[in-house]
Formats: sequence, C-alpha cells, structure tokens
Amino acid sequence: MPEVFVVVGSHVRLDRPGLSAPAPRSVENLLRLCAGWAREVGWTLGTDPRAADALVVGPGIDPPPVTVPIGLVQAGQGADGFRWAIRHVAFHTAWPAEVIAYGTGEDHVADVRRPDGDHHGTAVLLHGGFWMDAWRRNLMDGVAVDLSRRGWTTWNVEYRRVGAGGGWPATANDVLAAVDFIAAGAAGAPLLLVGHSAGAQLALWACGERSDRIDRVVSLAGICDIEAAARQRLGGGAASRLLDGEPPAVASPLDRLPLRVPALVAHAVGDPVVPVDHSRRYVQAAQHAGDTVHYLEVEGDDHMTLIDPGGTWPEIAARF
Repeated sequence: MPEVFVVVGSHVRLDRPGLSAPAPRSVENLLRLCAGWAREVGWTLGTDPRAADALVVGPGIDPPPVTVPIGLVQAGQGADGFRWAIRHVAFHTAWPAEVIAYGTGEDHVADVRRPDGDHHGTAVLLHGGFWMDAWRRNLMDGVAVDLSRRGWTTWNVEYRRVGAGGGWPATANDVLAAVDFIAAGAAGAPLLLVGHSAGAQLALWACGERSDRIDRVVSLAGICDIEAAARQRLGGGAASRLLDGEPPAVASPLDRLPLRVPALVAHAVGDPVVPVDHSRRYVQAAQHAGDTVHYLEVEGDDHMTLIDPGGTWPEIAARF
C-alpha cells in the first residue's frame, strides 16, 4: 500500500473547518484525520518522509526537494485542505495528467487525461470552493480520473478566483475561454460541462452563453440562485465578494433560463454548505421554462459526496 507523509507547520489553522472536515483540536488529531483520509483512497500515512511515495505539505512550509509527488495545502483551507491534498497525490499517482494552457494567465490551465479505447466525448470540469483563491482544481481530481476510466477525455479546468485576479466577470470570462478552447479541439465529439458547487453555477451560466457548443451540463450541489446565496451568506458572503457590486442576475443561473442545454442536476438532501433548495427551485423553474432537466436527490448531508468516487459520484456518472 503506498504511503503519504504529512508535514504540518506549528501555525496551521486547525480551528477552521474548510468545506466539510471537522476542526481538529491538535496536530495529533489532524494526523489521525489524515490517516483516515489516506485509507479512503487506498493509501496509508507514512512515518518516514524518505520512504514515502508522496508528501503533503501544510501552508507556510517550503516543499523539500524530492522526486515524489507533493500535495500543497493552501492557506485558508483549514483541515479540509489536507484531505484534498492527500487525494490529489493519490489520484495523480494513479493517472498523471498533462497540464495544458488555454490562455496566457497563470491560472489559465487544465489537467487533461485522455482515455484508452472507447471514447465517449470530452468532459470539462469546474471545481467549487465558493470562487475563493484558496480552493483549486484538485477538488475534481477524483471525478477526472473516474470519468477518464469510463472513456471520457477530461479537462479539469483552473480559473481566476476571488483574491487571485478573479471576480465578476473575470472568472466567468475564464470559463468561456476554456470552453471555446476545448470545443475547438473536440472535433465534433460530445462536450459535457460538469460543475460542483460554485463550479456548477459557472457551468450553468456558461451554457447560457455557449449553448451551441455544449451538449449537456451536470450541476452537482450547485449554487443556482446567486441572489439567495448572497442573502443566505453562503461561504461567509462569497457571492457578494464575487459580484463586488454587480447585480446578482448577471451571474445567477436561475435568472438566465431557458439555457436550451439538457441538464442533470444532483444534490444531497441534507447538504449543510449549499441548501438543497437551490437545486429544487432551479429544476422546477428550468422545466417550466422548457429545458430538459433530470433531477437526482441523494440521501445524506455531505456536500462533497457528489464528487467522491467512494461516495455518490458513481451513481451520478452511471447516468451519463
């Protein structure tokens, strides 16, 4: 079983829960969580960095000069950052990606995986994280590897986020640039847009702009109503920071119907991060507007299960 060694700094913010992980009270508790997260992906927590197959390095620590894969935890991610860094090194070890630029900026890149054998089309993946610069495309690594194993070429897209040159409309423009770049090379094969949480908002919004290039969109625990997200202060007021004074309707999928792109919408009924009502109201409004929408509501209260190959993601992928 491969080993990952976790390097934690003394100043790491253990009291911040991130997206869904519990907030540990000590570094020892964090490492126990890391051991569990490693087991989720078939790895184990190592005790010797020289013998480890990968390293995970906490914020504020310079990565050591090693040849094994390194997962970096970003400042502001809290304990959850270690979970996703462990998953990153595991999935990239299982199926390394080619990094391709779709633009000129530092964040205008995507991790690309091409399947062997049958090819169903191209899936463009948009990660969540409330549009904040702390969260990156490694959130969608598991989805990318699983879809590529199922016969899809996957583009796991990065884009400018709030705090790193993003905001509205810069973030949205990056998504359109990525879709245009990828569609140009898709050679007529089906193009699927898959977004999670804030990435689902971007995916649905992009369909309103590029309905002629997108064959289907998948919204996973999506923020479908920007006005409601701002009113509910989801992500601590993330929608207001994204818009920075722009009216919510310019970015809200609910205000852009019909999209004229078939959609699969999924949500966990007890999601504590993005309330399930976002998807329920969107599906009702989209169907009323004439869009073809399939809705899947799963049990549980895990915001991340929809992008977890060990969670409910396989149930969603099977519907493709």
